[in-house]
Amino acid sequence: FCFDDSIFEDQDRTFAPYAIGCLDAAGDIDWVRIRTTIAEFSRSSTARENAAQGDSMVGPTIWSPSYNQGVSYIVYGPSGKVCSDPFPNEDYLSFQDYYAKKYGIEISPNGEMYQARRMWEFPQTLSAMQVESLLEDDIRYIPTVDVPQELFAESLVTNPVIMLHSIVLPQLLYQLESYLTVTSFMEHCLCNFPILGQCLSELSIESVMEALTAKSC
Repeated sequence: FCFDDSIFEDQDRTFAPYAIGCLDAAGDIDWVRIRTTIAEFSRSSTARENAAQGDSMVGPTIWSPSYNQGVSYIVYGPSGKVCSDPFPNEDYLSFQDYYAKKYGIEISPNGEMYQARRMWEFPQTLSAMQVESLLEDDIRYIPTVDVPQELFAESLVTNPVIMLHSIVLPQLLYQLESYLTVTSFMEHCLCNFPILGQCLSELSIESVMEALTAKSC
């Protein structure tokens, strides 16, 4: 994150206070990844469908189903099953039967199934997603599902790491602002209201933050 000091120089113009990008392992700007993400985002729906139907997947990729593009899955690769294989729920004979009855969509019985996790089952808040939660070991509790390749297209943003970080980034900035506000308030109290400042200094920053920022307090 790079703060733009020019935001204070011209109050009549609007400036983005932060420039957000990707860094590589060495801490340098990852221009290749940034350009790739922009290029993928600019693709047509047909191009994204064709990309999902190919066999060139490298690493986990975000897909969305054609029947509901508002949901996303992190897809890991072929599961070794086909659409005619038995469905986990006994109410349906096969994956093909499930999609026919549930969505009225006919799919090929020999179509390939891919292993995936539902994006909406990943942690969505900072309280649940700490740094350690980004490790694969910490998301194993999220169940995997099988999805038919032929019904899916790649999402506008295909990189799961970028997408998951983007979900919690606004919360991270809010938490950072709250933390700085609370620490400044506690320092102010120590200098100007010693008794109150001493009482606050004996509490955790988290508890003071909750008292100052929670609507119920």
